[in-house]
Amino acid sequence: WNFALTHAGRGLQAESLYASIIWLAHNLLRTNAVWSNQGQFYEVTGPVADAIRPLSIALWLTSCVGSLVLGCRAVAKTKSPSHKLLVQSILACLIAFVAFGPVFSPQFLLWLIGLVALSSAGLAAETSLLFLFACALTPIIYPTASYDSGITAFQAGVLVVRNGTLCYIFACLLRALVTAGDDERVGDPDLHHSKRVLVPDRTLLSGNKDAL
Repeated sequence: WNFALTHAGRGLQAESLYASIIWLAHNLLRTNAVWSNQGQFYEVTGPVADAIRPLSIALWLTSCVGSLVLGCRAVAKTKSPSHKLLVQSILACLIAFVAFGPVFSPQFLLWLIGLVALSSAGLAAETSLLFLFACALTPIIYPTASYDSGITAFQAGVLVVRNGTLCYIFACLLRALVTAGDDERVGDPDLHHSKRVLVPDRTLLSGNKDAL
C-alpha cells in the first residue's frame, strides 16, 4: 500500500481524470491552471486543482472500496463463481484505482490489458473495443512535442475522452457485478417454494363427480 500512499501525497498528475478536465477548461475557458514540471512527472496545479484534490482522493477511495465490496458480494451470491466473474471483480477494482486516482501514467494501462483479455469473453463486445479505443488514444497525448510545456486543447479533449471511456467501462463492470448471480437465483426452486399453488387433479374431480 506504500504505492497508493505515495500517490495520495502527490498533486493531480497531468493525465488524471481531474487534471485533464481542469486543463481542458484552461485551454477553452482560460481557467487558472499551470502545467507544472515536477521532475519525473507533470502535474496540473493552481487554485482549482488544489480545491479538487481532496475530492479526488475521496472519489478514488470510494470507487476502489465500492468495487471491492460489489465484487465480493457478486462472488458470494453466485453458487459456482466462474473465472470470468473473478477476473471481472479484480478488473473493476484495478480500473477504479487507475481511472479515479490522482495519478495516471500511460503505463498504468498495461496493468489492465491482461485482465481485459482474460475477461473479454464475459464482457460485451463494445466494452472490449472501448478499452482498445482508450489505449489507442494515449499516444496522441504522450509522448508528444507539446507534453513538456502543456498539451494543446485538442490533446486535452482527447485525454478527457480517454479517461471518460475508462470510467464508462468501470460503470459497465459494476453493472455486471450487481446483476451477477441473478439468473441462478431466479431459477432456484427454493426461492419459489412459498409461491407454489396446489392445483387439484381434474381427473380425480371428474371421477368424484361421476360417483355422485
